[in-house]
Amino acid sequence: MTENIVKNRTMLTQMFSGLKKKHRRNKLFHQHEDASSHPVAENRNSSLLANTEHGADDGTSSTGSGTLDRKTRLDNVNLERQNHVHFAYETVRDHPLRADDTQGSTTKVHRDLGHFQTKHRPSTPPIEKLLERVYRKLRGRPEIGDLERLRNVLESQTDDIRPEHIPGLDEQGTLMSSSEFSWHVHRAMDSLGFSNNMLRYRYEMFPVCTGSMPDFSKHGPYMRVLMEGTLDGSTCVTQHQKDFLLVPKETLCVASDGLNQLPGYYTVFEMSTEGYPIGFTEMRLVRFGSGVATSLKASLVMDGANLYVSSRLFQLRTEHGHNTHAHEQFLAGCKLDEQHDTHTVDAGALPQYGFRCLCQTLLDCWSERIRFHGWPSKELIQKVQTLEAFLLPAEAETMTHSHRLWEIRFMLAEQCLLQSLSDCQYKVLAMLNWIVQYKLETWRFKLTPFIIRNIVFWMCEEKPHEDFRDSTLLACTLQGLQRLRDSVIDNKLPYYFLPTRNLLADSGNIEFGQSLCRALTTLIDTGPPRILLAAGRLGSALQRLTSEQLEIYRERRDDLEATCWRLLALQQTSELHEDIWDFTPDPARSRDVRRLQRRMIHLVAPGCLKHDVSVCCNNRINMKIRWLLN
Repeated sequence: MTENIVKNRTMLTQMFSGLKKKHRRNKLFHQHEDASSHPVAENRNSSLLANTEHGADDGTSSTGSGTLDRKTRLDNVNLERQNHVHFAYETVRDHPLRADDTQGSTTKVHRDLGHFQTKHRPSTPPIEKLLERVYRKLRGRPEIGDLERLRNVLESQTDDIRPEHIPGLDEQGTLMSSSEFSWHVHRAMDSLGFSNNMLRYRYEMFPVCTGSMPDFSKHGPYMRVLMEGTLDGSTCVTQHQKDFLLVPKETLCVASDGLNQLPGYYTVFEMSTEGYPIGFTEMRLVRFGSGVATSLKASLVMDGANLYVSSRLFQLRTEHGHNTHAHEQFLAGCKLDEQHDTHTVDAGALPQYGFRCLCQTLLDCWSERIRFHGWPSKELIQKVQTLEAFLLPAEAETMTHSHRLWEIRFMLAEQCLLQSLSDCQYKVLAMLNWIVQYKLETWRFKLTPFIIRNIVFWMCEEKPHEDFRDSTLLACTLQGLQRLRDSVIDNKLPYYFLPTRNLLADSGNIEFGQSLCRALTTLIDTGPPRILLAAGRLGSALQRLTSEQLEIYRERRDDLEATCWRLLALQQTSELHEDIWDFTPDPARSRDVRRLQRRMIHLVAPGCLKHDVSVCCNNRINMKIRWLLN
């Protein structure tokens, strides 16, 4: 390869030396035209141009007589110059340089061919086009970034993995050191976007980009409340817009003692909990406010002289829109006919709707409970007592009037507790969710993130804070699985904020509980190491990346997601609009947006920084961003 580079350099040097000599000759020709009053210069220029004039049609010389006119001599010189330039381009095209020597040789091409840029070539293409064509031939392939390279390693299908290369395991994959393997799991989870800094950054950016709590006055008739994956911070920037609860700002459900404390423009409902288990209520209409949604009015049902909001009908109206056939079927007591159902969107992608609820008195027992290990702190308990609750459509089929029953949830309080968790406590929560997702997929509709959060909350309150360390991550995860199995066996899991409510009361029949218990027992006997090694991307990161590679992957991935969040914050939106992710040149964008977009290109496709981003490159960059962050 070195010999070829030297040979190509020698060839180009000789070629451009000849072009330089020809340029000096042409320069003397122009001096002859401008200095006809100087006899010495005229004689020297005439002798240098003798060969050119000798090729004229009449064959006469130019020793002062000037037989050929100026236009004929100039055309001859321009034709010879054009032939030399095309010869240079053809030579470079037929003998391309190596990619390793592209930068220096390209600079020499620009410097030498630049001498032939003149205004006396109206019939030849501009020299800039020629140089651009030569540059495209000489430049190498665009390189990929470290993030894409390591992601390719994560998703490789090779079977050359040896268990002894994983810290804490032997050749057979048996756990030898729980602390070493726990540290390795800790680093792997950090690299996948579960580091403590990244989680707190998401919590800070969610309200900025989505307009959720605590500012109610700037974001339209509804406000967004974090829930499920968005609530615990495990959802990245490309997925977070799906996990929201939409609640009307000027509609409230309150206890009987707070009815007279609200402004007149609020639509007010009264809680009716008589005859229902704690944690459930009905919504009895007290008065309408200034603005009431059509879906809310259409969801009212009458019982005697009172009007109640039907949770089933409200959910049907918000999901199916103005589906008259479905509405009539519900009022007739029939199930929804799938043939006439116009709702074709995936239910998991639809936003959920609910209502605000002021019921702080329900948390009195929770706040007065004795805690032996100081979690949560007294300051956090006082803050939780001031937060609102929310009403979600209940799924209690066995209760009377179940179609108008609402479930009380303290999602803002859950968010405060999640933000107070230590790094190890949060990783236990994330690993339990991973195990449910990849190993207990059959029971995922019952083992929701809400159930797993309550398991972790009870563990954090009942265990000393010193037991949650990075070296004990594996042991704490095993204890979480055991606690979940015990709850399934007893068919009882108390709601953390309302302990008298059983979250597993409607978990299914006996066969369902027995099958889930057997699956959990099998996982516990197998052990967390083997479970985690088969847990999707986490298992791939544990097996295929070293500690140094995990650290590089964490830095690059967190930098890319943080840049995406800053772009969304500049636009004050939570959706991924096309204008934000359009990387083609546009001077109308602000300086900050262009700077952040250039940073994203540097992380995703560094080779695209050599030129302006085309439409094809823009589509490829967008696909890479979503692929790298998922």
